[in-house]
Amino acid sequence: MRGGMVYNGFDFGPYLRVNPHRGILPPVSVTTDEVPGRAGARFRAARLGELTIEVDAELRAGRGDDIAELRHIIAHRLWSPEPAKLVLPDDPFRYHMAVLDGESELDRLWGTGQATLTFRCPDPIAYGSDRSAALDGESEVWVGGSYPTPPTIEAVPTGKNLRVESATASAVIEVAAEGAFDGTKTLTIDCGAGHCELAGLSADSHVTLASDYFELSPGANLIRIEGGAGTISWTERWL
Repeated sequence: MRGGMVYNGFDFGPYLRVNPHRGILPPVSVTTDEVPGRAGARFRAARLGELTIEVDAELRAGRGDDIAELRHIIAHRLWSPEPAKLVLPDDPFRYHMAVLDGESELDRLWGTGQATLTFRCPDPIAYGSDRSAALDGESEVWVGGSYPTPPTIEAVPTGKNLRVESATASAVIEVAAEGAFDGTKTLTIDCGAGHCELAGLSADSHVTLASDYFELSPGANLIRIEGGAGTISWTERWL
């Protein structure tokens, strides 16, 4: 496969021909316990491990090109101190948060024009499109993707409490800030971070103890909001 790679917002298409390699699933780690006197083991849990993506790269260079300059451009753009968006040509509508690992044969790229770049993805689940839906009373929110995703809820509370319930996840988030809700301030509930803000200031202390930040499942999700109206937004996640 030939095409462009985009990493950390930079399009490598003019510089590299790439061919990515990855498994159909991230590594699966299974935990079991031995049971004395019994054959086999008792299953405890299964979890997805860190994903590694290898990308065969071929330098696009013609006669007269300054290889030293290309080397500095490519090296600079491949370096990131933390995971950044990696979009590959075999799946251009989804991305992973990845960081270049080790030397990744870069010396061979300069010498032979070909090398394998190794990207590590601590979060093995791919990201897709950003979506949103209005919330007012009871709403059915349809979520694409193939993996649960934490939403962000923004609402303007009009009463003493704001309550958001996911009937699908059997979870409720309730924020009780009597006197602070005046019908003009925006309350932001970030389920991924487990954090709540009112008009840009922390409102975590107003989240009731019985609250449970939830995720949206692929497919239909029944969401109820009481004490205000707003929007719910999320990013599709894909195995």
